[in-house]
Amino acid sequence: RIAELGANARDLVKRLLLFARRAPETARAAIRLEALVVDTLPLISAMLPASIQITTQLAHVPGPVLADSGQLQQVLMNLVVNASHAIGVGHGKISIGLRGVEVGEGDGLEVAPGRYLCMEVIDNGSGMDSATQAKIFDPFFTTKAQGEGTGLGLAIVHGIVGDHGGAIRVRSAPGEGATFEILLPLVSEPTETTAKSAAAAPVLSGVGMKVLLVDDEEPVRRFVSLALGRAGFVVESYADGLSAVRQFSAAPASYTVALLDLSMPARTGLELIGDLRALRADLPVLLMSGDHARYRPKPGDAPSYARLAKPFLIPEFFAALKQLLDKNQPASPK
Repeated sequence: RIAELGANARDLVKRLLLFARRAPETARAAIRLEALVVDTLPLISAMLPASIQITTQLAHVPGPVLADSGQLQQVLMNLVVNASHAIGVGHGKISIGLRGVEVGEGDGLEVAPGRYLCMEVIDNGSGMDSATQAKIFDPFFTTKAQGEGTGLGLAIVHGIVGDHGGAIRVRSAPGEGATFEILLPLVSEPTETTAKSAAAAPVLSGVGMKVLLVDDEEPVRRFVSLALGRAGFVVESYADGLSAVRQFSAAPASYTVALLDLSMPARTGLELIGDLRALRADLPVLLMSGDHARYRPKPGDAPSYARLAKPFLIPEFFAALKQLLDKNQPASPK
């Protein structure tokens, strides 16, 4: 029970750090949200039960928005997860749409009048009464049972959208599902330079490469395994280090790289590096964590692993992995 409470506290801290973070202007670019939705759909599909059907309406999108693509992907995923919780264990539908809207003076939104891009997430779940709608963006407010949620998902959405100069509209009633509309200011079409700055994930082919993935958070394992599988990698994932080391010891030379979470209950990522390197000294390692600052190398010591901060998205994950693989130039697995 103590270990479970510690894990929950760690997850809460990570969510609070994300809620408090504000994207610098330099992290933003003119992006097409229809491309972001398409790129995010495989991750969304992997997160949801097969009983929930996802549809999209992405035609006639009026233009790009100036945004941090990673944070908007977080907004979309949080809204879809919220919709799935509203649907519950039965069959249901979630629709994701994009369209242009005009905001006028009397619309009651805390944004300037003008033309906006609306990202709409609609579900046919249980719906909400007006009292619940008034509280849904408050940090720690949740209608879930104790232990099933922190109430930060929609608070994070509210913070990110407001930081981007946008607004949120919610329409719902008990038994009638819910519609969340995210309004973001439209900008001019991206120039060639801006488009390059918002490039997608680097091309990465993992054909013939095997990855050892160790992370005690099941959503992270699912997220990373899906991304790597689509790139051709063979992924062996484990929730604990002891099982991973036992499997690795049978054929250390067959692995191309190890992806390790830093903070885990039984064996930390740093301890696992020692275990794995005792079996194969030249194993490339990517250490993933939201708390690297606590594990800084001693002055004068170069870390023997690459680092990737959580939470991360596919482009930055692929970039870090590609840099590690290029640097180590791993031989073909035996």
